[in-house]
Amino acid sequence: MVRPYGVPSHPGFAPVCTPSKVAWSMIVAGSETAVASGRSPATLRGEAGPGVTLTERLESLAVHDAYHLGKIVAPRQIIDAWPPPGRRRAPLDLLAVGGRH
Repeated sequence: MVRPYGVPSHPGFAPVCTPSKVAWSMIVAGSETAVASGRSPATLRGEAGPGVTLTERLESLAVHDAYHLGKIVAPRQIIDAWPPPGRRRAPLDLLAVGGRH
C-alpha cells in the first residue's frame, strides 16, 4: 500500500516531518563540529567513551552505515532498481551482482 508522504507506515512509528529551521541549524552545526573534530589528530586520539577513541567510534559508525546501505542496495540491484534512474553503475557495482549488465 502506498501511503501519502508524512503518514507513518505503522502506528508505532512517528510521522515523517520536515525539521524546523532551528532543528535543522542544530543538525548542521553538529555536523560541522564533527567534521572539524575529525580533522584534528589530537581529537581523534581522544577518548570518546570508556576505553574507546573517537577514531574507533567513527570507524564503527562508518562500518555500521555501510552495512545498512548494503542491505538497501543489494536487493535493489537484484531487481535492477539500482543505481537510481539516470545514474551509471560503477565498475564495483558490476562485481556486486555477478557481472550482470
